Amino acid sequence: MPLAGADTRFQPVWVQDVAAAVVRSLQGGFAPSPRVIELCGPDVFTLKELVQLSAQLAGVRMGRGRPVLPLPPWLGRVQARLIELAPGDPLMSRDNLASMQIDNVASGQLALASLGITSSALTAIAQGYLAPQK
Repeated sequence: MPLAGADTRFQPVWVQDVAAAVVRSLQGGFAPSPRVIELCGPDVFTLKELVQLSAQLAGVRMGRGRPVLPLPPWLGRVQARLIELAPGDPLMSRDNLASMQIDNVASGQLALASLGITSSALTAIAQGYLAPQK
């Protein structure tokens, strides 16, 4: 699979952890001084790792996942432009690619733990909804 932005790092968070953080915040679960609470999962992945992991968990190629071919930036821009031209909602755009110039990970200043929430690991959660249905 040719992949633009393969080395971009992400720190995915489970939606139920985000919902719990919103509820705790509304209930006054933290001191009023923090203005930003970074909600993130416990693990950092590259986009390449996320694509490979999702394919493995979904049982692609008998659980081996799919090979990923990282694209150089110039070819990634070409790929994004071609995807934009395809009919239907684009899976990727040049704006998406531009946003991947900066990693999307927490700075470590404040996280779910400050609200008393233990963040859920992606692999444990994703197995439940990506596993092949029998």
